[in-house]
Amino acid sequence: MASTYSSLKIELIGTGDQSGLWGATTNTNLGTAIEQAISGKADITLSSTSATLTLTDTNAAQDARAMYLNFTGSPGGNATVEVPAIEKLYFVKNGTSGGYSVTVKVAGQVGVAVPNGSTTVVYNNGTDVVDGANHFDSLTLASALPVASGGTGVTTSTGSGSVVLSTGPTFTAYRESVQTATVSTSTYNIDLSLGNIFDITLGNNVTFTFTNPPSAGTSASVTIVLRQDATGNRTATFTDALYTDGNPPQLSTGANDIDVLPFFTINGGASYFGTFAMANVS
Repeated sequence: MASTYSSLKIELIGTGDQSGLWGATTNTNLGTAIEQAISGKADITLSSTSATLTLTDTNAAQDARAMYLNFTGSPGGNATVEVPAIEKLYFVKNGTSGGYSVTVKVAGQVGVAVPNGSTTVVYNNGTDVVDGANHFDSLTLASALPVASGGTGVTTSTGSGSVVLSTGPTFTAYRESVQTATVSTSTYNIDLSLGNIFDITLGNNVTFTFTNPPSAGTSASVTIVLRQDATGNRTATFTDALYTDGNPPQLSTGANDIDVLPFFTINGGASYFGTFAMANVS
């Protein structure tokens, strides 16, 4: 009775066959075919946009049986690699040149496109190649997930990084940090990189300068809660501020008086539009 072969081309010796030879066949099954299927690597060079991996009735090494498919070469375009319609787990690395994707699939099906420079896990379910995993209870990344891959591109929500949100997002329990200072010097910088709310007590006549605005084309706003100290009669001047009719606000000067002044810039800090929102708040 002649040998038959499994879907992974493991040689199945017929009853009574290969007398005195079955040991060699079994060793090849174990040491070549099965080992290749569970841990073997196939280096496959692509020179065109299509390739086909096949399996034949032999337990010798075959690329389509390997666990790890390492694609290299220059396909010249987005490539498609067809694999046999068998149940099989693959690790796939797209190490080709030119920035092209490699789609691994069963003939006539959709498959999975592996981006250039990426390695992924896929599963051939006997009909097509699909993603090998789509859920993790937890996942720690060594670096920030790029926006193009569905991430934010940053590792923290504070600092100088940018977080890209969907159009028209809804914020729940939105909060802003408050920067608090008592200023006894004649000059003080309002650093826009620290926050958007400043609660400042005047202990002197102060000239304020806005620093670290975003680049032109991006707006930034800041609200200043300006308090007189127990002495009062302190003055405040804001560098590069523009007001209605060019008239700076007349601040409250009584001891412990409170005024509220919003400012915003749209030109990289070249100027700041200001208004006197609340006077002598009590």
